[in-house]
Amino acid sequence: MMLASLLKNKDTAVIEHNKTPGRKIKISGGGKCNITNQFVSHKNYIGNKDLIKSTLENFTQYYLLEWLEKKGLKPVLKKNSQYFCPNFSDEIIDIFKKETKKTKQYLSTEDLDVTKEKDNFFIHTSKGTLKCDYLIVATGGISFKKIGATDTGYKIAQKFRHNIITPKPALVGFSVQKEQFWFKNLSGISVFSDVRVGEKNFLNNVLFAHKGISGPAILNASLYWEKGKITIDFLPNRDLNKLLSNPHKQIST
Repeated sequence: MMLASLLKNKDTAVIEHNKTPGRKIKISGGGKCNITNQFVSHKNYIGNKDLIKSTLENFTQYYLLEWLEKKGLKPVLKKNSQYFCPNFSDEIIDIFKKETKKTKQYLSTEDLDVTKEKDNFFIHTSKGTLKCDYLIVATGGISFKKIGATDTGYKIAQKFRHNIITPKPALVGFSVQKEQFWFKNLSGISVFSDVRVGEKNFLNNVLFAHKGISGPAILNASLYWEKGKITIDFLPNRDLNKLLSNPHKQIST
């Protein structure tokens, strides 16, 4: 949608397999869309560092915020370092809809295959075949099947002989085994903790869920976790012996 808004004076079309555009935006950030961060660095990403660095330098978070403000949306800073829509994620979706209202849009249209003949791409969809000079695949990851996330983008990339780095779970919670489902008795409790994975550590809240743990510290730690240990200090910078030596304190609290 962002790209289409920048190409609005060209002969451009958007193919979207959902009934409405921007479904992932609508549910992000608890319905308020976490647009970007105050601090962004190539060091926060896993992948080709040179490509990531040049990309972020060419279009910084400040350019994005400036672009949105010109369109009438002034993101607000929350949680110390994250920018959100002031009220609802629909505010940013409405901007994209307005900016792409002259763009051809094929909704509820599934990409089945892509072929190329000479200088033209042919997109074979559930509603027929489209022909284009340039094709941009912006399908995102495969992590949210509820809103229709698929591996279509990876399949197209492989077909055109791109190397695929095996996807890893990112920004996800950790689940436990069935015999540990006593976790659900703690569901809803949030504890400020220090979560360590390898050489990385994250100071933030850990949220107990029905089948495991989530929360900001866990979601960030999941970016770096591979099969192995994860260490959680539920009392960071606190002296446990001193806490227990107080006769008026109960262990349960």
